[in-house]
Amino acid sequence: MSDDQVLDFISVESVPDVQQSAAPDAEDVAERLQAESINFKLPERNKQVPIIKVVGVGGGGSNAVDHMFHKGIEGVAFVNCNTDEASLQRSPVPMHLLLGKDGLGAGNIPDRGRQAAEESVDAIRTMLSDGTRMVFIAACLGGGTGTGAAPVIAREAQARGILTIGIVTLPMRSESKTKIRNALRGLEQMEGYVDAMIVISNQRLFDFYKDTPCVTAYGYADDMLYNAAGSIVDIIMGKGYYHAVDFHDVEEVLRKGQKAYISTAYAEGPARVSKAIGQALNSPLLNYKEMYEAHRILISLTFSQKQAPLMTDEMNEVMDFLKGFEETSNWVKYGLAMDDSLGDKVKVTILVSGFSSEEDERENRPVKVSNELYDLYYPPTPNNQKNYYIYTFTPESLDNNEVIAKVMSVPTYKRNAGVLNEIKGLERQALKTAQGQTQK
Repeated sequence: MSDDQVLDFISVESVPDVQQSAAPDAEDVAERLQAESINFKLPERNKQVPIIKVVGVGGGGSNAVDHMFHKGIEGVAFVNCNTDEASLQRSPVPMHLLLGKDGLGAGNIPDRGRQAAEESVDAIRTMLSDGTRMVFIAACLGGGTGTGAAPVIAREAQARGILTIGIVTLPMRSESKTKIRNALRGLEQMEGYVDAMIVISNQRLFDFYKDTPCVTAYGYADDMLYNAAGSIVDIIMGKGYYHAVDFHDVEEVLRKGQKAYISTAYAEGPARVSKAIGQALNSPLLNYKEMYEAHRILISLTFSQKQAPLMTDEMNEVMDFLKGFEETSNWVKYGLAMDDSLGDKVKVTILVSGFSSEEDERENRPVKVSNELYDLYYPPTPNNQKNYYIYTFTPESLDNNEVIAKVMSVPTYKRNAGVLNEIKGLERQALKTAQGQTQK
């Protein structure tokens, strides 16, 4: 840089003893620059910037984030990302990110959504580089923008070391096979970039709320996103903790936990803690049979110390619940917080992740194929009996230990045609054995 270029950065007023008509000596300029730069400081990180961000991707994801924004959560930044500029303009969320260049949507084509996100990857990186430590990425899978762009955003968040939680919905069984296939492919791609994934099955949601208006049922899916993110914020930023839980505790549960479950419930009256725990577990999100296979669990209880303090016998109810995880879990923590606005109620938040052998085998296991994901999220329905491989015991098979053991080892909801044929083969053998004994 020349002396003339250096002078471009210095006003005459900042060098009062230098005459305007005289060219300053280069060494003098350097000394004055150094003196004036001694007090220059890098801007401190704005402590008002939330460390938690909720990002809606595509139409469905943006709708869910709009819902959260209306309900309000303090300490969270909201961002909507879409390829549809008109949709972004209708959103009340203040932070918008247009993906791609034309603003006309993705036409229900995931590759187009992915390409738009790649075109805007610099803007995505900037959006994530403001001190964000945790990001929830919300998307309705099966369409174009959410399915294609959400994995790209998750990839960029993971690359920055941000604790990345995916919250996605899957289509109804009655929707087109193409949409379901696209959704499952998007889920596979996204799973590779998130620490934990919360999957909301619209099919399970509608089965759970059978006698509910359709719009109301879809609203429950948005409420699940709100409750999941809100519960995390309450844990991290909540005041009045007696037995504290902090951001790193939440990070320990969710970091590379893959499948995750977050739920909050309230209860009052006798056995209120047990009731709240039961309500938190009674959700269409949860496959209850998997619950006690979780490797990591955090439970937080909030109560009013003035009106209804937590009693020792209620704390025993919490410990009894946690005992169910003794054989599988390697990380367990509970937190106690006080909030006098609850009155007689107790608030329970349960956060679990790392199911079954996922933690031990994650690095070596192959990526799930879509057929396996389909069986997981679209299991046979009770009204479609032909999809079940049911075995009916005969008097002979009831006396055969091999048949009984095989039936018990593979329950109906996991049984395929091959297993059923094995059981029937054992049954035939049992029948032959019984007939032989009768002839003797």
